[in-house]
Amino acid sequence: MTAKGWYGAAVFGLFLCATAHAADLKDVPKGFWARSAVQAVVDRGIMTARNGKFAGDTAVTRTEMAVILARFAKSLEQGRWTKAKPRAVDPRADAAKAGKSPVTRYELAAVLARVADFTMQGLPQAAGKTFNASEALPPAVKLTGVDKSNAAYEALVYLT
Repeated sequence: MTAKGWYGAAVFGLFLCATAHAADLKDVPKGFWARSAVQAVVDRGIMTARNGKFAGDTAVTRTEMAVILARFAKSLEQGRWTKAKPRAVDPRADAAKAGKSPVTRYELAAVLARVADFTMQGLPQAAGKTFNASEALPPAVKLTGVDKSNAAYEALVYLT
């Protein structure tokens, strides 16, 4: 393939990624308490909305959580979040049921969007620097107990 062909393919791929993440969120009502958080994590490719459906009331699995946390960490490293002032907690969130049921995708999206706001306040601007070679960080740990065919394997390797 020529350089021009590669360039065209790259631009087309970026377009597909952008449209895939800028979902319409057909199943998240306008004005819903978690809509802005859901939109933020979907737009950044951290969580998915297959065919425009977020399925926010679905419980998050351990595999999905590992993949989402790795994507979230990468998004912070790459500076994909703005340094916006953190938003106040929405009082409509039901704290009474906390810890009594599995975490839903809505709840996870809300937490990630809020944590990103606070985290970005303290992170330096993304400059392409990698921090995994730092003396302050422990050396890479060999991942055991998770088969390489597991959907979360690469995410867990990244997180460890």
